[in-house]
Amino acid sequence: SASDPSSHAPPRRRLGGRTLSTVERDTLHRVLHIVEREADADHTKGMSRATFFLGLANLVGSAFLLGAFPQSFWLVYAVQGLFIIGGRFRDSWTRSEGTPTKPSTMLYYWDLCWVANFLLAAAGMLVFIEVVDERYFGMLQLRIAQRTPTAGLLACLLATGPLGWSVFVLPCKMARARRGLLLRRLGR
Repeated sequence: SASDPSSHAPPRRRLGGRTLSTVERDTLHRVLHIVEREADADHTKGMSRATFFLGLANLVGSAFLLGAFPQSFWLVYAVQGLFIIGGRFRDSWTRSEGTPTKPSTMLYYWDLCWVANFLLAAAGMLVFIEVVDERYFGMLQLRIAQRTPTAGLLACLLATGPLGWSVFVLPCKMARARRGLLLRRLGR
């Protein structure tokens, strides 16, 4: 009934056929509080449902474009590098300003992964500028990609990391053919 004091008590929760003890319930509440606090911290750092959706859409869209138009994926990566890597670099730069005594958050950009991404994005933007100039303007006449085709090949090899470097070691026929092509381009 409504006047019964036991009807106002919170319902007892059961987990796996047994009732949780007070200690277990308190521990779960503390853990839930910590998880919510971490989620709030991620939200203030820029992680939200919208940014998560955009990141996931970028992943799916990039995978589709790589499969559908592999010959033009460099263009997709160049544009992504400009916006995504550039935005991340800008955010890190503004966060590290005014903290000369603390270790800068900019130092992790010297990691091989970031260096490779910067180089590959820069190479893609350079080729994009050359293509647009050659097709529409004809003013710059850079032709860097035509003069040094090995530079792009080496940038891609650097960007693939150890997986790409294994091409020189593995006994695969396709790997040997690629290795021979690369060595011929290097002039050896």
